[in-house]
Amino acid sequence: MAERIAYCKVHHPGAYYASYLSVRGDGFDIEEALVSPAQLRKRIQEINKMEKKGRASKESLAKCLELVLEMKLRGLDFAPIDLMLSAASNFLVLDDKTLRPPLDVIGGFGTKAAESLIDAREEGPFKTQEDLLKRTAIGNRGLELLLNHGCLSALPERDQPALC
Repeated sequence: MAERIAYCKVHHPGAYYASYLSVRGDGFDIEEALVSPAQLRKRIQEINKMEKKGRASKESLAKCLELVLEMKLRGLDFAPIDLMLSAASNFLVLDDKTLRPPLDVIGGFGTKAAESLIDAREEGPFKTQEDLLKRTAIGNRGLELLLNHGCLSALPERDQPALC
């Protein structure tokens, strides 16, 4: 099994990292993963220097950050999260050098909200942010999180244009 994993890691790195982060990426934080390799090293060192008390969740974050650092040093990176293209909870391989993170890696968004969004987008594209709220179970907080990550830049807020 170790030989198979090593083969995949060397010859199909995108698939390896996408699989690993999808299955074992519980501590994955998109905000922390988008920084430079130097910043990742610094953050990993900070986590490793923390006291043992209350450190379990930070250790899983450190493991994910180490994997992301390795990934970036091998020339791979992340594409932006996309409202119409990202999966609910699995990383997608776009090409040999690019992975698209899922919607549920947005801090506070959650898998149920992501699945609701996926189900609604299968019915057709979203016309406005109001349409998105009506057709999904994401709520105002989920909408705000998507806005903060730039996922809704192409969607107008309302159907009606402002008359001012």
